[in-house]
Amino acid sequence: MTSRSTCVLYETDGRWAVALRAAAEDLPILETRSPERWLAHFRESPASILAVAAPSGCDAIRFARLLEASALLGRRFPEMCLIVLLSEEDRSLATAAYEAGAAWVQIGRWRLDPLIRLVRRHQAMFPDLPAETPIESIWRTLPWGDLPES
Repeated sequence: MTSRSTCVLYETDGRWAVALRAAAEDLPILETRSPERWLAHFRESPASILAVAAPSGCDAIRFARLLEASALLGRRFPEMCLIVLLSEEDRSLATAAYEAGAAWVQIGRWRLDPLIRLVRRHQAMFPDLPAETPIESIWRTLPWGDLPES
């Protein structure tokens, strides 16, 4: 079986991962420090959550690039859920995050309950499913949908 919805957490320092694991140990969190790794994960788990933590004191241009990369990923994988994680000092970036399609913007690493509920709700919509081969995936999209018996 392959998980159809995990939480891919992009951050530079690991603080959000610690806070999320303390708030909900059972959430599957895959940490990455590189946006280049997002695509490989979403190919395998297209309904995953992308949590993007803006580096503390993030300038608007760097943040815009992160949002652009996540928006491109969202267009390619429409079942993806984007969450943006901001420090208190970067609260002014929240509007840009929502405009880029974020389902949730978390400001600060406290009171994480609403965020955890959103993640669990999204994951419940996409339970673990058996992995599909490329041929099974193609057949599933055809009008008749069922594979021929071998």
